Amino acid sequence: MFIFFGCKKDNNAPPPTVGSFSFVKATVNNNLSSSNNFYNVNTSPVISVSFSGAIDTPIIASYIISLSGNGPIETHYSYANNDSTLIIQPNNPLNALTEYILTISKNEKSKTNLSLSQNININIITAIDSSDKFP
Repeated sequence: MFIFFGCKKDNNAPPPTVGSFSFVKATVNNNLSSSNNFYNVNTSPVISVSFSGAIDTPIIASYIISLSGNGPIETHYSYANNDSTLIIQPNNPLNALTEYILTISKNEKSKTNLSLSQNININIITAIDSSDKFP
């Protein structure tokens, strides 16, 4: 008795994914919040977002990451910890006593081509401007 098995390679099948890519933590001005809500933030915050692996840095774009308050906010990015931490800073000071939402799309990818499982939202509320308004 003979038994034969055959296999066919499907050239259109995506390569298998190994591991995972996930959000680890966010800090604003080196302060950690377990709920991703940050209050009393100065108007020039340094926002750090850490992931479980290295970020595919060439695909960082405004469609993947957005900071919005009273409209979109222009930001610049840098990286730390072997590209597993994204550092985001607004180009100009934010408005005082305003709520901002930083959104990182689930389309963000790791260098191993893995995506996040869901969007990440980080809420930032800036502090009141306590500077003198009258001479």
